[in-house]
Amino acid sequence: MAKMNKKKFNIKGVFDGIRFSVGAQQKSENEIEETLRTDHFQVCNTVRHGFPYQPTAVAFDPVQHLLAIGTKTGWLRLLGRPGVDISCCHDNEVAVTQIVFLGNEGALVTVCSDDSLHLWNFRQKHPEIVHSLKFQRERSRKTHPGVVVHLSDNPVDPNKLLIGFESGTIVLWDLKSKQAEFRYNSPEALRSVSWHHEGKQFMCSHSDGSLTRYNVRQPPKYIDLMMPHGNILQISAKS
Repeated sequence: MAKMNKKKFNIKGVFDGIRFSVGAQQKSENEIEETLRTDHFQVCNTVRHGFPYQPTAVAFDPVQHLLAIGTKTGWLRLLGRPGVDISCCHDNEVAVTQIVFLGNEGALVTVCSDDSLHLWNFRQKHPEIVHSLKFQRERSRKTHPGVVVHLSDNPVDPNKLLIGFESGTIVLWDLKSKQAEFRYNSPEALRSVSWHHEGKQFMCSHSDGSLTRYNVRQPPKYIDLMMPHGNILQISAKS
């Protein structure tokens, strides 16, 4: 009789073991992995809010009503009517020091702190650089023009770009031929440049307080030199 009870007890243990193994197998098949890994995520830009961080240059296109903002890290942001908000970036993380729209051309030019110029085309959905111009950074050479302090297009010919360097060198750049058309040499360090509305002349201001006037077709010397706050009011280049 004792042997009979021991046999029943062993059979029950076998059935319990089978039930446990089947339950464990079903649990492992339905178990959800709760450990998160980096490949489960993908970072993407969903929304931009507020003014761009560390802005260094701003320009406005009165024809297309677009505002361009350049940042210290090389980003360019275009803002327009509701829904128009485009961001793009230069290849290198360099500060954008100046922006110039080419009037009603669907393009703009940016000047960066690494002595480079970039022509952007924003007619398509995603703006892209169609041409870049890089100046050599050899500071020890006397021929180096220095830092770019002015950039503007001719008011009657948007293909002509006037580039002014801190050293006093001024270059009239042809965007179509991608080469310098004329070069002008000012006597003092350059501070700013302003076009005449006819596009035939421009005037420069210099570090010594002088003003010089140039004719587009008569490089390299100025045609007038004025000192508004000096003893000499005007000196003609012809004299």
